[in-house]
Amino acid sequence: MSRKILLVDDDRNLLDALALTLRHFDVDTEPDSCRALERLKSGDYAVVVTDMRMPVMDGVALLRSAMFESPDTVRLMLTGHGDLEIAMKAINASGVYRFMVKPVEARELCRTVSEALEEYDRRLREAALREYAMRDELTGLATRSLLIEHGRAALARARRSGTTFALLFIDLDGFKLVNDTYGHEAGDKVLTETARRIMARVREKDCVARFGGDEFVVMLADLERWQDALTVGEVLVGLVEGPIEWDGALLEVRASLGVGLYPAHGETFETVMRVADEAMYRAKRNGGGRVELAGNGRIPGGSGVMSGA
Repeated sequence: MSRKILLVDDDRNLLDALALTLRHFDVDTEPDSCRALERLKSGDYAVVVTDMRMPVMDGVALLRSAMFESPDTVRLMLTGHGDLEIAMKAINASGVYRFMVKPVEARELCRTVSEALEEYDRRLREAALREYAMRDELTGLATRSLLIEHGRAALARARRSGTTFALLFIDLDGFKLVNDTYGHEAGDKVLTETARRIMARVREKDCVARFGGDEFVVMLADLERWQDALTVGEVLVGLVEGPIEWDGALLEVRASLGVGLYPAHGETFETVMRVADEAMYRAKRNGGGRVELAGNGRIPGGSGVMSGA
């Protein structure tokens, strides 16, 4: 868990003075507000302290962007006496936790940063509790609600950064036969093992959800190439097809998988989800055990050949 503080001010003398005052904390300094935003995207900072008046991007704009790029980071603003009205508006516009009037006393600055670190810890605890409550009891995967929450945030990042966002909708072929033949405990084994195999393949930034019954959704965020979503889809189809040992038997299912892409197939999370779902049903109608791309694109499972984009 990060305890780092980022100080942002285009006045290098003031920046050095702030860093000296906060020398007992883990502090980084940045005189350029645009570079500061890039650093905040890493998610490594618990607190950001910025001056309000800066060239190119002022403190209000920086903290407004930070609300989306690093939402848990606690945002503090330094302002002059003549900017108090603007600073008050920034509390709502930029999610500012607290502002301090310059020249700020060393004791006040240290106390405010300490309180901001406590607020950061509180936010992380609340986020962890909320996420735990939104996990599927059987598989430990995200529920539909948590997927939508993470997915909308990831799509917003993709919109700002110009990257691709993908949803992979997966339905298990033959799952009902396993349940009918071996019972629901065997079905639960298939679900938990499928969840484990999917989680082993995706990145930490991705989100895997049990959407209901034997349906899973994988959210792939921040993709540079849309083709990577198809590659992951093919790998997942292959992983799901591997037999699962259970009580002396080998349980076998296959996966029908549909891929929806932002922005190629929709501008909203709901639209991308819908077309991925439709592509999954097309994969199922075409025999199952395959990947289908939403829209006109199609990729037969395991072939790696596109017939349309």
